[in-house]
Amino acid sequence: MDTPGVLVLMNSLVPSTSGSSSEVGVRDGAAFWKISSDVDASDYAVVWTPGDRWFAVDVAGGFSYTYFEEDATDEDVVKVLDKLTEGARAYIEGHRSTHFSRVWKLPTIRVETRDGSMELRLSLVGAVKRALQPRRAKTRGR
Repeated sequence: MDTPGVLVLMNSLVPSTSGSSSEVGVRDGAAFWKISSDVDASDYAVVWTPGDRWFAVDVAGGFSYTYFEEDATDEDVVKVLDKLTEGARAYIEGHRSTHFSRVWKLPTIRVETRDGSMELRLSLVGAVKRALQPRRAKTRGR
């Protein structure tokens, strides 16, 4: 599916959500749908894809979920975008929780959708920066 076709598809898949605003468009050759919270404008989720090869959800804080499919059929594109738009909507509605890895204490965001959950992770660069940040020593109350 090409980018204009994805744009039409996104317009049809975009769920109506109260308490948020959304925008559909094209940027750098990829169609996108951005949903933002009306309560906190810095809280957003963006679903984007050029129509094949990769599909992604990016959210505030540098977390993302990316799905790669080299030979996606139009049917596959519809299914993947339906899942990702549902995840973005659930994220904005607050159906999310933050979890930390045991060793490096790296955060992931788990978004609960009608079909299960979606794990959003930091980029490799973001994860390395976070892992190398100096940690404050735990102090015990006196």
